[in-house]
Amino acid sequence: MPFKRGDKVNYFGGKFHPVKGTYIWAVTETSLFKQYVIEHPHGFGKEEYMKEYLAGDSKKGIDGIDPKYMKYGLKYIFVYEEDLEFFS
Repeated sequence: MPFKRGDKVNYFGGKFHPVKGTYIWAVTETSLFKQYVIEHPHGFGKEEYMKEYLAGDSKKGIDGIDPKYMKYGLKYIFVYEEDLEFFS
């Protein structure tokens, strides 16, 4: 079942440690796969993303999320659907 922005999920872990009860802030999609942007304490901040995004390094696509979906002070990571489950 696909996830959507605002869903509360558990992240199984991988590159970053697992987190229970985090939120999906954005969904990016290509013809090959979807990635989800979730809140995670060891991720990147809006400030970091904006610097890269405004510099033109990030194009709409795999890592091109609209910064309006992010909040200052929170941190985010990109994950795949198989790394997530709905929070229960």
